[in-house]
Amino acid sequence: MTTDLITNRYHSLTPSRLLDGGITVSTPIYFNIPTDTLKAVLNKFREVKQKQLIDLGWTETSSNGTGIQVTDNTAPPMTPLEQSLEMSESQLRLLLFQRGGLQERIVLKLQQLLDIQIVPRSEIEKTMTQWLDHWYNEPKRVTAPSKTTRARSTRAKVSTDAS
Repeated sequence: MTTDLITNRYHSLTPSRLLDGGITVSTPIYFNIPTDTLKAVLNKFREVKQKQLIDLGWTETSSNGTGIQVTDNTAPPMTPLEQSLEMSESQLRLLLFQRGGLQERIVLKLQQLLDIQIVPRSEIEKTMTQWLDHWYNEPKRVTAPSKTTRARSTRAKVSTDAS
């Protein structure tokens, strides 16, 4: 009996399904996103986070005593955005600009939380369909070794120099 998507031990839905016969199919997808787009995503995150901080009533406290402005370095509370993403702004920044691309989970979750489109669903489906078509519709190419192929022998060079 094939099951729906699997929930892992941390109670998170995974892109995996358990098929009859005990086979699990997982779909890791990675996106390499241009730096300018990543910067725009991070700026959108900061914008939404700032609005949520204002809604929470948090402001940087500053006092002006004797002409010197002092800002309190109290850390702001975690916003609903950061809680939903399960990471802070600094963690997101490190994740976005790492090498090797981003997993689909973070990209799709950012799209959902920030109400933006980084990668359209149709393009993900098209890529996966082309990949599967390549493997399932490609003609079978079984090649037998050629009978005319001969093993090449290598002769060792004999040094004639007398030492």
